[in-house]
Amino acid sequence: MTINIHPVIYYRAKSEDWTDGWQQFDWVALNLVKAIKHKSFNGTSRIPMKSGATVTIDSTENGRKRALSLLSTSIAKKIVSAGYSDVLVIPIPASDHVAPGASFTGGRIANAIQAFNPKLIATPSLYFSQKLPKSSEGGGRDSALIEMKLRGGDDIPAGSEIVLLDDVFTTGAHMRAVTRYLRKKGHTVKDGFVVARTRWQRPERMLQAESETCTFS
Repeated sequence: MTINIHPVIYYRAKSEDWTDGWQQFDWVALNLVKAIKHKSFNGTSRIPMKSGATVTIDSTENGRKRALSLLSTSIAKKIVSAGYSDVLVIPIPASDHVAPGASFTGGRIANAIQAFNPKLIATPSLYFSQKLPKSSEGGGRDSALIEMKLRGGDDIPAGSEIVLLDDVFTTGAHMRAVTRYLRKKGHTVKDGFVVARTRWQRPERMLQAESETCTFS
């Protein structure tokens, strides 16, 4: 099984594999992820734009809104660049997303994407039957177990073309589980779009991630 992954930025792993210290853009990438997840961080981060301007984010409501606008716009453009026009954007549910209709990070991003481009239709249909332990809390990366706990999607029209959305892609277990779950229901899933791709070694540019094709067993 393969799926194309399209990240906006890279994300520094909490690992001893990195041999150098934290640099400016490592913190910027980390704080972008924290802002989009509504997690607090100290100070501000400034993101340089191609136009020469900068976007400043922080832990305030306005700072988080700027992060959401920046990242959702970037993802929307990537979706269109990948060849999609009218398509369902299905966010992968957070590990603790067990109540259909409740707010979660992916859902907020999907709604912002649709606000930017109404043809990219936010469809936060999926949730879990019970809370899953987060990886930071010792949770596993068993995609089969994740798939077993997935629920929802019955409101998605039969045979839909779908793109997936997530905040951070590390091992791909959640992406793999949701892809299988939706393909078994007869939908077409070829691409996943993510805010950040975890890296264990320094990439050339932290804030300009490249697409890749991932193959899963």
